[in-house]
Amino acid sequence: MGCIFCDYLNNKAYIMENELAFAIYDNFPVNKGHMLIIPKMHYADYFDATPDEIIALNDLIKRAKGLLDNRFNPDGYNIGVNKEQGCALFG
Repeated sequence: MGCIFCDYLNNKAYIMENELAFAIYDNFPVNKGHMLIIPKMHYADYFDATPDEIIALNDLIKRAKGLLDNRFNPDGYNIGVNKEQGCALFG
């Protein structure tokens, strides 16, 4: 079974990326500009990431905030972390 996130990465269908992570707009957005920040490595959740991956993920969170500010001017931000089956993509 393939990985939907790897498909985005392989097809370069992302908004932004760095060496260890990338960002896409959510296909089922809760709010305007709803994004997913995704590591390039597979692991169960954010807390399994290496220190370098955490830095890369946080870098994209800050860059995404700038994009959201310019494009949507939101009143606030929500940041969440899915774990394993909570993501609905782990088998």
